[in-house]
Formats: sequence, C-alpha cells, structure tokens
Amino acid sequence: MNKKTTLTPRAKNSKALTSAQTRAFQKKIYAYFDTRGRDLPWRKKLTPHRVLISEIMLQQTQVERVTEKFREFLENVNPEDFG
Repeated sequence: MNKKTTLTPRAKNSKALTSAQTRAFQKKIYAYFDTRGRDLPWRKKLTPHRVLISEIMLQQTQVERVTEKFREFLENVNPEDFG
C-alpha cells in the first residue's frame, strides 16, 4: 500500500489565529503551567546535554521513574565526555 498523503497546516475551513488570540492562548498555557506544572529536575538548569538526556530517557519509561534515574545519571556522567 503506497498511498501518498499530503499534510496541510490546518483544515480547509479553519481560520488562523490573530496575534491577540495567540497571546491570550499563550497566557492561559503559562498560567496553567505555573499552577499545575510538575517540578522536574531537567527543567532546573536547561543545557543541551540535560535536554537530550531527559528526552532519550522519557522515550523509554514513565516520568516518575525518569526523575530519579535522571539525577543518578547526571551524578555519574560528565557532560564533557559527550563532546
């Protein structure tokens, strides 16, 4: 089955958001995160190394398990070893 599909950025009948609507949506998302966002160790100090490690680990298992293993990993591995 070699059916080629084309992805469109939005449905034909939908309308793009205005700048004001986009800002209002962003404000709601940030407010939600401020009240309900989880305190995760990889968010404390954003570096390319920490982001990469957390992304790889999160693909493999649940967030709760990654949280403890992420800290252990960083204690035992030097980011300079990755280049």
